[in-house]
Amino acid sequence: MYFKKVAIIGVGLIGASFALAIKNHGLSNHITGYGRNEEGLKDATNLSIIDSYSIDLDDVCDEADLIVLATPVGTFIDIAKRIKPKADAVVIDLGSVKGGLVLEIEDLLKGKAYYVGCHPIAGGHHSGFRYAKGDLFNNALCIITPTPNTDKRVLKQIEDMWSSLGAKTMHLDPFKHDEIYSLVSHFPHLLSYALLMTVYKEDPKSIEFSGKGFRDMVRIAGSPAQIWKDIVFYNKENLLQNITALKTEIEYLEDCLKQNKSDEIYQYFRSSQEIYQRLFNPT
Repeated sequence: MYFKKVAIIGVGLIGASFALAIKNHGLSNHITGYGRNEEGLKDATNLSIIDSYSIDLDDVCDEADLIVLATPVGTFIDIAKRIKPKADAVVIDLGSVKGGLVLEIEDLLKGKAYYVGCHPIAGGHHSGFRYAKGDLFNNALCIITPTPNTDKRVLKQIEDMWSSLGAKTMHLDPFKHDEIYSLVSHFPHLLSYALLMTVYKEDPKSIEFSGKGFRDMVRIAGSPAQIWKDIVFYNKENLLQNITALKTEIEYLEDCLKQNKSDEIYQYFRSSQEIYQRLFNPT
């Protein structure tokens, strides 16, 4: 497949990496970017991440074959309402929340453009276009969340595009996607923020004595606040269930400590260790 013009709405780490990947694989001869920070867009253009830019959404989307939503998920609905794509344009998003958001975007774009929800499982320790990598999606998993209304021809086109970028694709129902990623992505982020804040509030100086284990656990607390604020609220029902489940585990451990149930604590730790070894460190 080939896109004469690609419009990247949101030239951050993921959007810029997508632009570079498209360029590196020769899938478009013109990539344009949109954002609120004109100086940043100028720099991204000077670095040849994008070929042109505009702070006017209509200009960026004009005659674009592929429009990519790479802003925080909380902005998707507003953008879907505002864009005026050409009739055969394809719109994808790169957000990590799907569920009802996919259905709402799909409804807003009905009769205006084709839409396919995408979630590339890729990222990095840093944010911003300066850390973009053209091979970010190589060997990455990309979850595609079609609905009964998704055009089959366009779906195949987007699958082929991700394959060309080196990604492996998998289909998930949008709501099942959010159940899964609430557990393995959104919930861990929530816990990482909470763990760091708990330790910091108890004794900020103690962090100076921390080792690699603590730093590994709080690393993702350095993730961009705006992006993760949107994610957790769009997936809050699943996260609330996860918090309830965690409370049960914490209360059990609390009881074991209060009642000096060392055997129970040992068995709990041993069970968790066995699960970890089976799933992540098989011999």
